[in-house]
Amino acid sequence: MKLTFLGTSHGVPAPDRHCSCAMLEVGENVYIFDCGAPVVEGILASGHSMNDLKAVFITHVHSDHTGCLFSLANLCSWYFRETNVNFYIPERRFWDGLLAYHAGTSDTPLDEERLHAIVFDETLNYDDGTIRVSAIPTKHLLQYNHPTYSFMIEAEGKRLLITGDMSHGLRHDDFPKVCFEKHFDMVITELAHFDIEQMPFLDKIQCDNLVFWHVNKCDTKFPKIEALKGTLPYRILIVNDNDNFVI
Repeated sequence: MKLTFLGTSHGVPAPDRHCSCAMLEVGENVYIFDCGAPVVEGILASGHSMNDLKAVFITHVHSDHTGCLFSLANLCSWYFRETNVNFYIPERRFWDGLLAYHAGTSDTPLDEERLHAIVFDETLNYDDGTIRVSAIPTKHLLQYNHPTYSFMIEAEGKRLLITGDMSHGLRHDDFPKVCFEKHFDMVITELAHFDIEQMPFLDKIQCDNLVFWHVNKCDTKFPKIEALKGTLPYRILIVNDNDNFVI
């Protein structure tokens, strides 16, 4: 399988970095995790048809993780008319807003016979025979009582984890504990809401590659990440838009 980072910035786009979005290609199928970057352009640039898109998974409904989902759903409804996509979203209010947006920008209703909104919780166990995705609650928006999640992804005998956003300063100890219990080929963690010093558990993470994204390229965190390289029993990477990995 192939993982491409379509957006790697923190909550604000930069000249060379869109907001959070990752594209996973497994065989002929395409899956999107968060939607802060232009998804249609990314899928088409990869050589895939929009018909290859099977599912979109959203960690939480902040706009830097969902902003481009509106245009994706809109285009799949009226232009890419053979698409059949499941949208896994953590809150129904987001989909209601998307429907209102579509109604205000289109002559016809969103085609919900092909574009399916599925509101999920921690019981999510997606399995289409190609990949399995499970949801792990985090506490990014605990004080506002809005759900946020990490995703564990399994396919072709490989295991990945995308943390989503977590609590500020990791004060709720919400880094996914499964990373200490299972081995992962790649753990992809945000670094917008805390600093390296607030991750004293780095030596407990069981993985081949620890990837940092959702980080401000202009702050002081990049040198600290670079200083970690070679000090832990796995490879450490900072990714940029359009970086890709065959896993």
